[in-house]
Amino acid sequence: MTSSKSLKPKSSPFKNFDPAAAEKKICRFIQKEVQNSGANGVILGLSGGIDSVLVAVLSAKALGSKKVCALFFYVADNKEENAVFESDDFRDAFALSESLCVSFEKINLGTLFKSAQKTLVIADNANANTNGNTNANTNTHPLSPVLSGNLVSRLRMSLLYYYANQ
Repeated sequence: MTSSKSLKPKSSPFKNFDPAAAEKKICRFIQKEVQNSGANGVILGLSGGIDSVLVAVLSAKALGSKKVCALFFYVADNKEENAVFESDDFRDAFALSESLCVSFEKINLGTLFKSAQKTLVIADNANANTNGNTNANTNTHPLSPVLSGNLVSRLRMSLLYYYANQ
């Protein structure tokens, strides 16, 4: 059995942490990277979560609000859109974009997601057929929640790269 004494770190890595100095360093990093890339600003995904909020705040502080564009990605059909726009995540993302005075766009990944999902099911069926599974033609199941979540994350990433490189 391990004693609680052995679990304590010998010294805290944050003992001399200076949040204001860290903020300045991160802002300088953002400024330098944007300048070195030749970009006019940044495009970021704003989900309403703490990670994207922090990136948005520091980017606006480093570059000014006019040089930050926040994209809110969601997956919904027309009937579900109102529920998305009433969600805490959307409200938090929108409120933050307004308080920072950064541009804010909503992008529905629904059609793209359904098309990718359909393509993946077709590819799964083709793969199953080549492996001797004759029941594969009836495989029209939706992706598992984990696979769906991973697919949506990759679609968001791809679109962020797309918009950033326009």
